[in-house]
Amino acid sequence: MTGKRLQTIVALMLGAATVTTVPISSARDDISFVFDLPEQDLSDALRAVARRAGWELYMPATRVAGVRAPALSGKLSAQEAVESLLRGSGLRARFLDEAIIISDRSAPVNRRANGTPYRRAKGTPFQDGARLI
Repeated sequence: MTGKRLQTIVALMLGAATVTTVPISSARDDISFVFDLPEQDLSDALRAVARRAGWELYMPATRVAGVRAPALSGKLSAQEAVESLLRGSGLRARFLDEAIIISDRSAPVNRRANGTPYRRAKGTPFQDGARLI
């Protein structure tokens, strides 16, 4: 094989790889999962969704204790599933860097002056007492 032809093949292969490479974090946001969860404790349901999506889960244990989650079935994204589980609970979810952060609706959202959320290191506690589950 000539040097010129080899260079062309390598360039084409690298170009194709660049075009088809998608960052995992952005690809995971669009993934749908099939859920078939029975009615159960909200903390257990949220853990099941987070585990299925491969995301971290932060939630105030005292706030979700004893709260029931409705049954959840169907093909949903992790965000859709969490929002469905939280409907009517008085809690809200934020989704940051493959993490689900559950808090009271009245809890402030920590944001920079430009409106973008602060990012936290893995395992860092939150102001509202949330913890990694």
